[in-house]
Amino acid sequence: HTFVARAGLLTTRRLDDDRFLSLGGSNGLRGYQDHVLTGDTRLRLALEDRLFTDLRLAGVVAVGGIAFVDAGTVWRHADGFEPGAIAKGVGAGLRLAWPAAAGEQVVRLDLALPLDRVDGDNHQPKVTLVTATRF
Repeated sequence: HTFVARAGLLTTRRLDDDRFLSLGGSNGLRGYQDHVLTGDTRLRLALEDRLFTDLRLAGVVAVGGIAFVDAGTVWRHADGFEPGAIAKGVGAGLRLAWPAAAGEQVVRLDLALPLDRVDGDNHQPKVTLVTATRF
């Protein structure tokens, strides 16, 4: 097992109306639709318990799992931070990794459940599939 904790606060000023920070889905708040929260200040936290196994598919593809909790919010600086606006999601996922010449290829398949109601989100479980290369 490997326990991973990530936290981040990002703020910016003078964004145009069509440029903003966002949170949701594959960009840091699993369980919610992509970019469901927007503003000029973003706070997010992710806690993960990663399980690595000795299981190899076809003798090559490493299989692992993950359990996670995500939390975060985005707000407009002028409106101020509201602790009650922090949205939370929980879930589990499958990790598949195989070596490649340029780096390790990873496929992440997650099922996440939203714990809070957020305007613009349908409050339904979300499945995400992401591929990435780790060097």
